[in-house]
Amino acid sequence: MSVDSPAVHTAPSTIGGAGTQRIRRLQVPMLIWLGLVLAILLGAFGNQIKYVNRFEYLADDLRMIAFTPQVDIHRRVMVVTIDETTIKQFKHRSPINRAFLAKLLARLNEAKPAAIAIDILFDSPTEPDEDEALRQQLHEMTVPVMIADGNPKTDGDLIKDYEAAYLDKFYASIDNPLVRQAHVRLRPDMDGVKRSAPEMSWIGSAGQPVPSLAAGAVAATGWPAVPADGRIAYYGYYGPQDERFVRLSAVAVTNATDAAFVLEKPLLAGKIVFIGSYLQDTDLHDTPFSLMTRGVQTSGVMIQATLAAQMIDGRWVRVPTPIETGVISVLIVLAGFMIGVRSSNNWITLGAVIGLTIVIWGIGIAGYAIPVDDGNGRSLYPVVTPTFALLIATWLGYALTRRQFAAERNFIQGALATYVSASVAKQLLEDPSLLSVGGDRREVSALFTDIEGFTTLSEELDPATLVDILNRYLEGMTQIVLHHDGLLDKYIGDAVVALWNADLPRADHAAKAVDCAIELAAFADAFAKAERDKGIAFGRTRIGVQTGFAVVGNFGGARKLNFTAIGDTMNLTSRLEGANKHLGTSILIGAAAAERSGRPHLRPIADLVVKGKDTAVAVFGPVPDWPPERLERYRHAYTLLSAGDPGAESALRELADGQDPIIHLYLQRLATGRLGTRIVLEEK
Repeated sequence: MSVDSPAVHTAPSTIGGAGTQRIRRLQVPMLIWLGLVLAILLGAFGNQIKYVNRFEYLADDLRMIAFTPQVDIHRRVMVVTIDETTIKQFKHRSPINRAFLAKLLARLNEAKPAAIAIDILFDSPTEPDEDEALRQQLHEMTVPVMIADGNPKTDGDLIKDYEAAYLDKFYASIDNPLVRQAHVRLRPDMDGVKRSAPEMSWIGSAGQPVPSLAAGAVAATGWPAVPADGRIAYYGYYGPQDERFVRLSAVAVTNATDAAFVLEKPLLAGKIVFIGSYLQDTDLHDTPFSLMTRGVQTSGVMIQATLAAQMIDGRWVRVPTPIETGVISVLIVLAGFMIGVRSSNNWITLGAVIGLTIVIWGIGIAGYAIPVDDGNGRSLYPVVTPTFALLIATWLGYALTRRQFAAERNFIQGALATYVSASVAKQLLEDPSLLSVGGDRREVSALFTDIEGFTTLSEELDPATLVDILNRYLEGMTQIVLHHDGLLDKYIGDAVVALWNADLPRADHAAKAVDCAIELAAFADAFAKAERDKGIAFGRTRIGVQTGFAVVGNFGGARKLNFTAIGDTMNLTSRLEGANKHLGTSILIGAAAAERSGRPHLRPIADLVVKGKDTAVAVFGPVPDWPPERLERYRHAYTLLSAGDPGAESALRELADGQDPIIHLYLQRLATGRLGTRIVLEEK
C-alpha cells in the first residue's frame, strides 16, 4: 500500500452499526431525557405541586361524592354539641364555662357511655372555681375520657407555647388514669381541605406522642377497630357530616330533668360520646363534600366522630405510597414514550393515547367505586397527574420520532450517493433503521488492495495522465465492490478498502468478499496489461481478505467523522495484502474468511507470521481454474509439507509447471533444507 498517497474517504460520516430495532438505537437528546424525568416526577409527585394538585384533589373529591354510599345513623358514636343554644347561657362565647362542662361530664358519666372524647382545648385559665370544678369532675370520672391537646410546633394555628404549657399543667393536676390526652390535629392538603388525619401525633411542650382524639376513644373502649392513619373515610352525604350521627345539645343534657334524662340515657349508654363546638364561627373545616354543600363547612368534632366511626366500622380509603406512584408513573411515561416513538399514523397515536387515558381513569374510578374487604376498603389512585405525564411523554416520543425521521431521510440521501449497491440501497430505503448511528463490535469481512510500484509511477507521470489512469482504475474497482454488495470504506491513494457486514447484516459476507477479490484481481490484471501495452508500467494489484471481529462505527471529531472499522482484523487484512509481495501472489485470504466463504476452489498457501505478530495465521489463495484432481494433489503435497515429510518435495515437483509462485517458493525452501509451511515475514 502506498502510505504516502493522500486519503480520499468515500464512506458516509453517519452510518452506524447492525440492523437492530430503531427504538434501541435512538440517540435521545439530553432535553428529551430531561423531559422524561420531569414527566415521571410529575406523575409520581404531582399532587405535591401547587395548582397541579388542585386537579388531582378535584378528581379525588368527585369520586368520593359520586361513589361513597349513603349510610344510616351510626349506632355506636354520637355527638353532644356546644351550640348556639348552649352558648346563650353564658356571658362569654369563649372559653366555654368550665363549671357547665363539669356538670355536663357528670351527667354523661351517669349514663355510662363507652368513652367520652372532648374536642375542646383547656389551654388557658378561667375563673378559679370553675377550673377547679372541671378538674374535680375529671378526677371523679368512671368512664374513659380523652381530652384534646396540641403541639405548638405542628399546630401553631391551634395552640401556642404558653397555652401548651398551661394545658400540660392542667392535665398533670388530674389524678385519674381514665383521663388521657389526645391530639385533634387534622392534616390539611394544599387547598386547605381536610382529607386526612394522622393516627399518632406529638403534643405538649415536651412533644410526647399520643393518639388522635378518635383513636384514643376507640382504643379506650377495647372494641376491635381498623387504624385510621391517612385518608378520612367520609360517609356519603350531601350536607354537613353530622347528619350521620345522633346529636344532642349540651344544654339539653345538663338542663334535663331527672325524668327526662332517663329517656336520654339509652342514647348515651355504651357509645363513644364526642363533645365539641357546633358554632357558626368556630372550628369549621372544608371536606371533600364541600363541593356539594355550596360552602357549608363541617365542624371539627363531626370529623373526629367520623374518624372514630371509620375505625369501628373497619372502613378505609387507601392512596398509593410514593414508591407505588413512582412505579406507576415510570410505566405510564414509558408507555407514552413508546406510543410517541412508534407512531406511524397520527390517528393511531391519538387513539392509543385516548385508550391509555381511559385505562388510567377507569382504574382510578374502579379503585374507589368497587370496594374490597367486604365493602369497607376503597382506593384513590391518581388519575390527573398520570394523564399529564402520559401526554408529555407521548409528545416527547413523537417529537423525537419526527426529529429522527427527518435525520434519517437526510442520512439516507447522503448515504446512497456513491457507496452502496442498488440491492443494498433498496434494503435501506425499505428499512432505514438498518442505518444506525454509533459504533459496535461485530464480525466483518474486510478487503484491502494496493498497486505495486504506484508511488514510483505517480512520480513519473504528468498529473493529467495520473488522474485519468487512477480514476478509471478506481471506477472499475468500485463498481465490482458494489456489484458484490460491499461497502466502499475508503480510497487511500491507489488503495481500496471495502467491508461486508458493516452496513447491513448478511450471512454470506465472507463469500461475497472472496468472490469480489477474485473479480477484482481479474479486472486489475486486465487493466494493468492494457496500460502496459500503452507503455505505462502499471503494477500488479495485491489483495488481502480476512473475516473477524472489529469495532464498526463513526470515528473522528465533532466537525469530521469517518465511518470505518478498526481492530486486529483490519490490521491483519492489510498485512495479508502486503504479504503478497513476499510470496509472489495476488490474493491472500485468511483462514477465517476462507472457511466462512465455503468456496471449494481455495488452496492452502502458508502458515504466515506477519510482522508484529507471534502467532501464525493460515492463508489461502483462489485457484478457480484448477481442475479438482490437481487441487486434491496439491492439498496432499501441502499436508506432507506441513508435517515435515520428505515426500513433500517429490509431490510438489509433480505439480510444478514453472508458473506457480507458491510451488516454486516451497521447492526453493526444500532445496535449502527448510521443511514446513510456517513462513515468518520480517517486513510488511
